[in-house]
Amino acid sequence: MARHLLLGAVRDHAGEAVEWARRLLTVRNVLLVVLALALWLRLVYVTELPGQSIRGLQPFGPLLGDAARYDSIATNLIEGKGYRNTKGEDPVPVLPPAYPTFLAATYKLTAHSYSAVRIAQAFLGAATCAVVYLIGRKAFNPATGIIAALLAAAYPWFIFWNRFLITETLFIFLLSLGVLTMLWAVEKPLPRNLAAAGLLLALANLTHTSVPILPVLFAGWLLPALGWRQGARAAGIFLAFFFLALVPWTARNYAHYQQVLPVSALGGLNLYVANNPYTIADQPHTSNLPDRDPVVMQEVEGKPFLEQDRILRNKAINYIFDHPGTLLSNGWKRVKVFWEEVPAPAVFNMPLLRSEYYRENVDRVLLLAFAAGAAVALVRWRTAVVLLLVPLQYSLLHVFFPVNDVTVRARLPAMLVAIVLAAFAVYAAWSLFTNIPLWACAVRSGMKERSLHSTWRLLRTSRKSQ
Repeated sequence: MARHLLLGAVRDHAGEAVEWARRLLTVRNVLLVVLALALWLRLVYVTELPGQSIRGLQPFGPLLGDAARYDSIATNLIEGKGYRNTKGEDPVPVLPPAYPTFLAATYKLTAHSYSAVRIAQAFLGAATCAVVYLIGRKAFNPATGIIAALLAAAYPWFIFWNRFLITETLFIFLLSLGVLTMLWAVEKPLPRNLAAAGLLLALANLTHTSVPILPVLFAGWLLPALGWRQGARAAGIFLAFFFLALVPWTARNYAHYQQVLPVSALGGLNLYVANNPYTIADQPHTSNLPDRDPVVMQEVEGKPFLEQDRILRNKAINYIFDHPGTLLSNGWKRVKVFWEEVPAPAVFNMPLLRSEYYRENVDRVLLLAFAAGAAVALVRWRTAVVLLLVPLQYSLLHVFFPVNDVTVRARLPAMLVAIVLAAFAVYAAWSLFTNIPLWACAVRSGMKERSLHSTWRLLRTSRKSQ
């Protein structure tokens, strides 16, 4: 009797514990844990907390390259000298304005603290994980959103760039919001959704000029997705708000330089690097690569930067028209370089995540899962195509432009969508695995009744009952 009473009490307590855990493990609570993890990982990495053991972590040094340019502009903004790049070594006079403005605002509030910028970027990185969850939920379901947020939280390259005073963290956050509003606009093509998508993609372009084709691709997709009549109206609203958001900055550039510069300079140089007889297409471009015609570079040497950029742009365009086959051949090589997996840096101080095996294979696994997820997601073609427009636009962009710097830095925004589709692949695989017993039962029942209709009916019933 005592034994039965004890077993009954244990069973009751176990049932209560399971029920309590079920109430606790809500989507909201799991998401909060994931976001807390994302923020903690980023804060540990960017602040160099005492006692951490991240191998190979270099101390903060002087600002170089892009960071020096943006810091120079932000400093001039604070000092009331206008939007000018005067302290950096690079002579580029026109750069996208959003990130220097973000830097200037942070400097103003924190007495020009670089550490404050890195901490702010850690919060932006964690906020991006929240937006990734919303993208996964809107495109597929809450489970996919949670998996995607967890992958984004632990993706080493997303954490790595939080440490640097460059555009990537802010840009990926704005692009993620743009992708989310694109999904809203396709589902409900209301003027406010279309306007939000246009404004956010414009703001993303004013942060980093690597998504110039995406608005055109999305506007084109609205036509078949919504029907030609409604789609044309929706595309018109979307593009109107996108271009209107660029007008003030473009007008400012024209007033200063008497040239039409929609966002920034440097496009001509980058186009030329990828399209000339000396182009090296099968590896990422760096400043010390001999991939420019020395005669042409000597010709433009000493000229003002914008004039150099214009001359090189014209030479690149002429080369493209004269050598279309070379463009396609080199473009294909660049696209392959763009999608190559890259071993991740050491950004974790936890034994499992800082292991060499994890860092060398995380990029490869994510890209394979992305490919699988892209194929499976086509069953929901409206949302799948919207997501796939992002990696498509980056692939098209690098047919014409070089893969600059570290390969994965160029690919980082495309990985935003790749992670969502990889999460959907994980969700689909798990659903398939857990449904095998139900499907096997349905098939057996159908075979016993010798009726495919019975099998299909039982499969649908079991699916709806979940």
